[in-house]
Amino acid sequence: MEKLCVHYGTKLGSLSSDDYVYYNFPSPAALAHPSVEQNLRKLGFGYRAKYIQATANIIANEKPANWLHSLRTKSYPIAKESLLELAGVGPKVADCVVSLCPAPTLKASACSRSINPLQCPWIHMSGKSLHGITSFG
Repeated sequence: MEKLCVHYGTKLGSLSSDDYVYYNFPSPAALAHPSVEQNLRKLGFGYRAKYIQATANIIANEKPANWLHSLRTKSYPIAKESLLELAGVGPKVADCVVSLCPAPTLKASACSRSINPLQCPWIHMSGKSLHGITSFG
């Protein structure tokens, strides 16, 4: 993330107590140009580079303004389906984004199959396995 911010974000400044320079997270428009993919590969993003650039391009040039932000007001199924339209976004990534989105109307929790009982006790108490669980009701 730091490399992404340093190379494509806007410089915010530094604190007087250190020499570290802080950058914001780059906008989709900053990552949308086709040349970004090759540069991200050079920065070590590997196969993710094409998905970062393609998704940024979709959000910046094909979706309406504030589309991503508007997903906060959508129901969980609609928000998830909308995210699945993006390049490289599958069900697990969509669930992660929706679960991290600070929206009171969205109800999702991203769990890894390797999660331990202390992190998701409701799954382990139900007697179900994590394999194949995508929703709770």
